Amino acid sequence: MKPALTSAWRGGSRDGLAGWRIQFAFDQDVIDELKRVVPAECREWNENERFWWVALSHEHALLRLFPSFEGYLAQGSLF
Repeated sequence: MKPALTSAWRGGSRDGLAGWRIQFAFDQDVIDELKRVVPAECREWNENERFWWVALSHEHALLRLFPSFEGYLAQGSLF
């Protein structure tokens, strides 16, 4: 069973690059897969606020990892 996101919202990286900030229950397998499919320069972990940032260019990876991301993506297109 693939994990569900607990939240996802558009937001920038520490360097101001556009992307998604996502949160999900800790699952080392999912984290390892995220690191495998999204290059280091296109993702970052924010330890203080406990979310992952993933570049817009890797939305396809988020869709593959988290089927529930499709709903967040549809909401984001409304704005």
